Amino acid sequence: MKFFLRARLVGSIVLALAFFLASPVLAQREYSYWTFGTGLGLAFDQVRGPVPAMNGSDAYEACTAVSDSAGNLLCYSNSVSVFDRNHELMPNGRAGLALNSSAAQGALLLRQPGSFRYYYLFTVGNAETGLVDGLRYTVIDMSLRGGLGDVVPSQKAVNVAPVGKVGEALTGIRHANGRDYWIVVRAWNTPDFRCYLFSPEGLAAQPVMSTLGLVHTGGLDNLYTSDETPAHFNSTGYLRASPDGRWLALTGGRLPVQLFEFNNRTGRVLRGQALSVPYSAAQPAGYGLEFSDDSSKLYATVNGTFSIYPYVLYQFNLTSYSPPVPLLTTQEILGALAKGPDGRIYLTSLCSPRLSVITRPNETGSACGLEVQTVAFGGTPRQGQCGIGLPNCPNAIAREVDLSTTVATMPNIITPNGDGLNQALVLAEPNPDEWSIAIYNRWGKEVHRQERYDNSWAAPGQPDGVYFYLLTRRSTGQTYKGWVEVLR
Repeated sequence: MKFFLRARLVGSIVLALAFFLASPVLAQREYSYWTFGTGLGLAFDQVRGPVPAMNGSDAYEACTAVSDSAGNLLCYSNSVSVFDRNHELMPNGRAGLALNSSAAQGALLLRQPGSFRYYYLFTVGNAETGLVDGLRYTVIDMSLRGGLGDVVPSQKAVNVAPVGKVGEALTGIRHANGRDYWIVVRAWNTPDFRCYLFSPEGLAAQPVMSTLGLVHTGGLDNLYTSDETPAHFNSTGYLRASPDGRWLALTGGRLPVQLFEFNNRTGRVLRGQALSVPYSAAQPAGYGLEFSDDSSKLYATVNGTFSIYPYVLYQFNLTSYSPPVPLLTTQEILGALAKGPDGRIYLTSLCSPRLSVITRPNETGSACGLEVQTVAFGGTPRQGQCGIGLPNCPNAIAREVDLSTTVATMPNIITPNGDGLNQALVLAEPNPDEWSIAIYNRWGKEVHRQERYDNSWAAPGQPDGVYFYLLTRRSTGQTYKGWVEVLR
């Protein structure tokens, strides 16, 4: 079956105010230090790019790390233990967490919205132990031990209702309001997505439930054996949301890659479909997933039976009907895909001495610039080189947002297509030149600045998408922040 996907590039967009810039550049530094594999690490330097770094943990799959807004490492975890920035185990950072680190997205660290003191570690179980852990959270108080932080004993490995088995996929999706997150998991043996609101009040007691897609059930316990006993292998895989929050992709064992629409305001997962690949194995196993920065491409690693079928990295073009493009075919075991703060997508393969990287993920086919095993990492490998996991991060970083700040006199969409209607971003004020304006794309790059705004910005040379503006009244310093969608 061929791959067909109708891209919904034109449709309603419901966004709350999500602009929060205090400086011209939107930093994405909270996930700029990576820990993975057996003591391996990367630090993303703003000038030098990814450079080798230290890591005190072992993680075959599950791994996550979080830094402060300046990119300074705070803590990290392999779902079993929690380490501080000095690569030392936190005093309360071990017993009672996950049973082992062999869950695809077994750990996710997020700062609690509205706080710079508390961080939540979300964990899920793994197929090897029967998914018995379910979804749990652990709270880390970074004010303890002189800023080194520690796990709060009374809020350690807290079971999340409804208690029960969920798959190995776990992701965080930034809410449409720009401040909160959705914590998303896939239930086991039922076609349910569970989406929990994570806000300044903490984690919601009950999830938003969406029932659709293929049921994740059964599968081999081990990809590399011929054991046909139904177990939990189809729980392995990834959940990834596109940077714009409109798409949610899912893999799971021998089940096909699935793509769904997602409403990041309500937490509802909407209609979706399976994405077929031209693969020789009767039941190829999808694993790693990642979206390009512009949300137009989806990348997936698809694996066959070890030593019989090859491993393939595919690119799906979400703006066309074209079949997926195989970018890499190898006998090496391909694992996770993860987007770095530099916008490039990194790929791991088991026991590889280096990471591969997609340097231009927005581009189609071979133009995406895949470089195989060119990125060196740090640490002292003690057993092999890499596992098959890379750090779990949210699709976009939430910020401290004043949700009461709105601009009623600015449009939220312009259509500069030459028809004479709604061509420019117009400030409906008697004297718009009393205001200065700065406009940024959704990655924080400034695309326009004008000291005396003349109501003329029509996104020249910029693609369609959502942009954020900062208006400043020059006489008083009063500011307004908002967003506008460009749609031609």
